[in-house]
Amino acid sequence: PHGWGVLEHHEGFLQACSFWRDGVADGPGLWAMTAEGKEQIGYGTWVQGKRDGYFALVKEGGVYVEEYDQGDLKRRIKWRKDKLHVKCTRCNMLYVPSANTSEEKFCRFHLSKADY
Repeated sequence: PHGWGVLEHHEGFLQACSFWRDGVADGPGLWAMTAEGKEQIGYGTWVQGKRDGYFALVKEGGVYVEEYDQGDLKRRIKWRKDKLHVKCTRCNMLYVPSANTSEEKFCRFHLSKADY
């Protein structure tokens, strides 16, 4: 991809970034794993395809703050128990219901009820 976009993998991995340059993430964004039992989501910044700076990682019911330097994990701090994210019953995506608006929606199922 090149420009703004969302990359979805068939095994349940999703990465959304504000800018892609020549197929690599370069800017703020998020990534998520939706595979059953491995649900997690992270928010942060990529520089030339590598994590850089601080990331917020939500997994296994906890929130972690990670510090990266050009893709190398320098430290991970357990911050608190996660009380914001819920798991979508249709696709296992972790999301914050109050931030899930039509302007910025990363899961295609949350805004409408099932049509069956």
